[in-house]
Amino acid sequence: MKLRIIYIFSLTFVCGQILPGCTLARLEKLSRKQQVTIIPHQLEVSGENVLFEVKAQVPLKMVQKKAIYGLELTYQYGENKEEPIGRIAFNAGEFVYENKLPTITRQFSFPYSPEMNPGHLLMQGVISNEKRREKRTPQIELAKGLITTSKLVARNNEVTYELDNPKSQENNFNTLAFYFDKGQTELRNYLGTNVSVLNDFIEANYKTESVKIIAGTSPEKEEIQKPRLAAQRVQALQKFYKHKLDVSDYRNNLKAIDFETTTVRPGWDAFIKKVQNSALPKDEIEKILVIVNGEGSFVEKEEKLQKLEFYEYLELYVYPVLRYAEVKIAYTPVQKKNYEIYLLSKKIIDKEADKQVLTDIELRYAATLTPLLAEKQKIYEAAIRTTDNWQAYHNLGVVYLLMAKQEVRPALKTELLKKSAQNLIYASHRNPAANTFYHAASAHHLRGNALEALQAYDYAVKLGGSKELLQKVFADKAALEIEIGQTDDALSSLAYAGTSYQNYINKGLCYLLKENHEQAPKFYEAALKIKPNDALAYYSLAIIAARTKDENLMASYLKQAVQADKNFVTRAIEDLEFRPYLKKDYFQAALKR
Repeated sequence: MKLRIIYIFSLTFVCGQILPGCTLARLEKLSRKQQVTIIPHQLEVSGENVLFEVKAQVPLKMVQKKAIYGLELTYQYGENKEEPIGRIAFNAGEFVYENKLPTITRQFSFPYSPEMNPGHLLMQGVISNEKRREKRTPQIELAKGLITTSKLVARNNEVTYELDNPKSQENNFNTLAFYFDKGQTELRNYLGTNVSVLNDFIEANYKTESVKIIAGTSPEKEEIQKPRLAAQRVQALQKFYKHKLDVSDYRNNLKAIDFETTTVRPGWDAFIKKVQNSALPKDEIEKILVIVNGEGSFVEKEEKLQKLEFYEYLELYVYPVLRYAEVKIAYTPVQKKNYEIYLLSKKIIDKEADKQVLTDIELRYAATLTPLLAEKQKIYEAAIRTTDNWQAYHNLGVVYLLMAKQEVRPALKTELLKKSAQNLIYASHRNPAANTFYHAASAHHLRGNALEALQAYDYAVKLGGSKELLQKVFADKAALEIEIGQTDDALSSLAYAGTSYQNYINKGLCYLLKENHEQAPKFYEAALKIKPNDALAYYSLAIIAARTKDENLMASYLKQAVQADKNFVTRAIEDLEFRPYLKKDYFQAALKR
């Protein structure tokens, strides 16, 4: 017996000193007793990422000083594509004891792209010693596929041309708006400026008859306490206009132009009009009107408004556009025939004619006379080189967007969307208005630039516009917020987006993602009243039925979705939401068209 003990000791000594791989092999064997779980057990896309938690427990004997056991996580998809996710290592201080077992719980995430589904989350044990020797266990699948229900979003992202027609202008007026910081008179060179547009107009040397400048203030304390603020804003613009005219214009004479200035007296009329045309719900508008039409001074009423729970909307989207000035210019353009305009534009592009043979509006108008996107592109590019006008940037951005929609090569499509977004944002900064920033936001949204898109949507709302336009802005803003995982923000935006098919679909999705399976169906049903036989609405209702285990209702909704759009057959088969029902007869019957 004594000899046997010595023999075992000697063998252990040899393994430790000569064969360090023995320790690695022993840890590998022990790793078969590890317990690894993920939460949720099915990976789900949330916003732009896949978020999950891993809990790993190993036998106590696996924690050693001379060797470290760890877990490497990877996500495999497509044809041999693999993304490293992260690593857990049972180092001293990095684990706790749970039921006397070394335990690590850690959160992981990885960015989502459509090509990642289907795929596999894999785990592999890695044992390494102080001599940097390493041994790996076989890979084990922790999860298969991704739940992509959060991507069932409806959006519009409408982008249209800004049409220029020199022959259809009735009064030949150019009206430009300027916005000021709270209590200030300086012309801004960022959001809310039309300085570059005014520069372009003056340098175009149109024969000008009159210039009318009007300015107003908001009911804010910092504005009301300066009684001459509106007049000072008028003076600042008139001074700027006359100076620019004096140094840049050779056709007009300062004495021949009739300058007329007006200030709007402080009051609530403009504020009320803006509020009534805002995206605020009727009950909130009523609360505002009660305060404004009640007793008290400007300051007292504004202080009462500050106590409203939705005051932030006024602060962000109403007051900024009441701190304004407007310049209205009456001028006389020189008109040419359509064929002359088109032929001259071709000569300008081919550098066979001087750029001054057409005015800026005529050159842009020439692009509307051809159906070819390539020709439109060249004309608008020429217009940018000659005038740097916002309409040219805007319409060039639209051209690039339409080109991108026709392009099948991913790299070129991405480049076209990038150019589209760049030109539309240039346009919006040269002509800061709700519609231009909405178009810029749409381009960024389509390109996948979430931060830039949200900022542009926000600017669009601040600058104001018709109720119909603002509802479109809030609707697409909400769609983006769902896409990036900001469900609560999306519900806030949807409160101002009105009632439409898109908004009912997205509100239903918000409730679905919040697992409110009782309220979500009513929004999808409302969407179906607007757009009967809609595949997306029926498919979403089928998911709710699957989650609540109503098999008959699920099969009925799924059948209607497939009948409306056959593409949902493949999606349903691959969708993890329906995995428990995949082999059921009623599920397979529902997919038959």
